[in-house]
Amino acid sequence: MLGPTPGIMETTTEEFDSILRINASATFTMVRETAKSMLESGTAGAIVVLSSVAAKEARLNYLPYNASKLAVLHIMWSFAELLGPNGISVNAIAPGPVNTPMWAQFAKDSGPGAAANRAKRAAQLPMRRFAEPDEVARAILFLADPDNRYITGVSLDVAGGAHLGIGT
Repeated sequence: MLGPTPGIMETTTEEFDSILRINASATFTMVRETAKSMLESGTAGAIVVLSSVAAKEARLNYLPYNASKLAVLHIMWSFAELLGPNGISVNAIAPGPVNTPMWAQFAKDSGPGAAANRAKRAAQLPMRRFAEPDEVARAILFLADPDNRYITGVSLDVAGGAHLGIGT
């Protein structure tokens, strides 16, 4: 969830906590409960969580969102280490901008400059466009595929090369 985007100094603790609960605490709870079920039933398999490339960039806006998505990566790494001996891989997909209803709502809420801001953001990406939802879905399917079960503890950017030239 993107949520409100006040500047760092205007972000309230309540706003910060709310986004952390939605993105990080909820992810932790879902992974923990899924892991318990898989361990109890002896089920090997894959868990794939959603982070964001925002977790990997210092930004002056969206601090609660960025921090929550970094927490998702730490959740993934810890569970990957814990569950690996049981044949359970745990990975993350880190999308960049994706053509979703959330981006459409964000553009609507941003006012008349939204189209220009979206075009500017797309121009910053080496692929010069936002991802389509099915491109993110195919990356999730790749990490969930039993043939790829040896891949664990990995964050796969589906971000049109968002980090090229600035490190990852």
